[in-house]
Amino acid sequence: MKKNRRSRLAVRFSFLAVLILILAACGAAETDDPTATPEPATAGAGQAGDGTAIVIGNVDASNPAQKIEEFQPLADYLAASLASYGISEGRVVIAQDTAEMARMLTDGEVDIYFDAAIPALDVCQEAGCTFALRQWKGGTPDQAGVFVTTKSGGVTSLEDLKGKVIMLEQPHSTVGHILPLVTLAEAGIATRSVSSPEADVGPDEVGFYVSSGGQTSMNLLLNGEIAALAIGDRAYKQFSPDVQEQVMILAETVSAPSQLVAIRPDLDPDLRAEIISLMVGLDQTDEGRPILKGMRETEKFEEMSQDAIDQLLELYEVVKQTIQS
Repeated sequence: MKKNRRSRLAVRFSFLAVLILILAACGAAETDDPTATPEPATAGAGQAGDGTAIVIGNVDASNPAQKIEEFQPLADYLAASLASYGISEGRVVIAQDTAEMARMLTDGEVDIYFDAAIPALDVCQEAGCTFALRQWKGGTPDQAGVFVTTKSGGVTSLEDLKGKVIMLEQPHSTVGHILPLVTLAEAGIATRSVSSPEADVGPDEVGFYVSSGGQTSMNLLLNGEIAALAIGDRAYKQFSPDVQEQVMILAETVSAPSQLVAIRPDLDPDLRAEIISLMVGLDQTDEGRPILKGMRETEKFEEMSQDAIDQLLELYEVVKQTIQS
């Protein structure tokens, strides 16, 4: 834990610049309104006993229907369990980008917000929402990004990537895009977005191309079309032993929470406490375990300690001060 904290401090100089990518890339708006189920929510739960829905929010411009399917069972479960608070319905609202999500939290249209660490920090800085829970997957609440290259490709360090093209995951990915760019920046390596793996890049820079999927990335790497790829360490472990035998991990990023759960600041305190209790207990109930499994194999949700929250907020504040100074 201390090692991870020291590593996080080392990358603070680069985080805010990367946050700008998220605002543009978490999803270019395809429509003017967020996508909701069954109808766009006009208000969140507000105060206990007001008879409104409990509303879960997430950001995804590319596939909102999939996210609705993922979160709706949890929304239904919470609504059924919160009837004594006047909650009669569970809804899911998918924002097009982080700015839209910040507005919805501020306006009370979303009660519970799920997202990866860095966009969640950005949204809650704007909206004033408070972090409550973190997600566990693979036996840990954190994950890191890894740079993967072939054993036969002649690349043995990040410096060897200069003049070459690598592949990153989608820009909203903390461990597959944001943290890898930060790692390269901290190594003093300039990067530039390119439109294809065949693009020409200068001898002192690394070109990065955005992947459409993990398997596609690995195929391009094994075929020698890219010099390396960056993906989450959990995604890397899912490749077959035959594939892993041909590649190696070149470098690893710092770790970050897989996903954070934040709650809008003006939600009734008793209702907030009950939501946290219900979510922490999901892995202990027959009804809750399938809900977790449907949320991309989530193992459990854990209440965040004040120390963990303080570290996240400290990180964000130090980054802003560093960049602005």
